[in-house]
Amino acid sequence: MAVRYFTTTADSGDGSLRDVIADAAAGDIIQPSPSLLVGDGPLVISLSSFLSIPRRLTFEGGSGRVRLDGQKSTRLVTVQTSATVTFSDFDFVRGSNTSTGGCIVATTNGANIVLNRCLIAGNRNSTSLGDITTSSSSVRWSSVVCNDSILCGGSSQALSTARIDSYTLNRCTVAAYVSNYQLTAGNVDSIITNTSVLSP
Repeated sequence: MAVRYFTTTADSGDGSLRDVIADAAAGDIIQPSPSLLVGDGPLVISLSSFLSIPRRLTFEGGSGRVRLDGQKSTRLVTVQTSATVTFSDFDFVRGSNTSTGGCIVATTNGANIVLNRCLIAGNRNSTSLGDITTSSSSVRWSSVVCNDSILCGGSSQALSTARIDSYTLNRCTVAAYVSNYQLTAGNVDSIITNTSVLSP
């Protein structure tokens, strides 16, 4: 396990988050370089295509936070591993993919994700899918865990619960989804603690 740093907020190229993901080994931790942590507000990475996560990685945004911005033109993240992927202090905003999901999509059965202190907002999905979903009905998340996070303002629902084996929402807020904002019931094990689920 190693700590790897991205040194630019550019979408691609040497030192970009995309470049560091490609070079990272399973179990590595990815953080912004301290040289980027100047000034106020999040570090914004404007994506032209989604980030592919092929192995177990941990992403830490730190005190400045990291914002992945799809610019209303691309999905934000695709998880291509059944190992656990963890994001802390990240924002996922303005992702778009109306054939599947615009935010975080698993393409491998048994994928697992943990979101700590994250914001998911303003993403555009297929009307029947959520901000956290899978690439097809034959693919299922093993688990989705959200701690101290905010999920809001999507075009459909927060989680595609029919495609998730189990999910946990702990100290979260779920709000302002156009339809199915209430986390549709499916054949799913769920734990919801100290979480507010608000109507649009």
